[in-house]
Amino acid sequence: MYVFIVADRYVWRKDGVTLESSSSLHIHQVDGSSSVHIDSPSTRHEGFYQCFASNVFGTAVTVKALLRKASTLITR
Repeated sequence: MYVFIVADRYVWRKDGVTLESSSSLHIHQVDGSSSVHIDSPSTRHEGFYQCFASNVFGTAVTVKALLRKASTLITR
């Protein structure tokens, strides 16, 4: 038998700095998961993102994900 205990606390960090929701960056926590949504991403959002999920047993950490804004593609 397996018993799953979800995280009760999520912390998102960008380049090692804890993120807070803002007008352009939204942190969602629903049904034992968490995600970050960025409205109109720009170069100021570039960096390494990482999530820390904690409960009474400890903390799990995601691999760092590099977010970069794509270059503008010009076609003729």
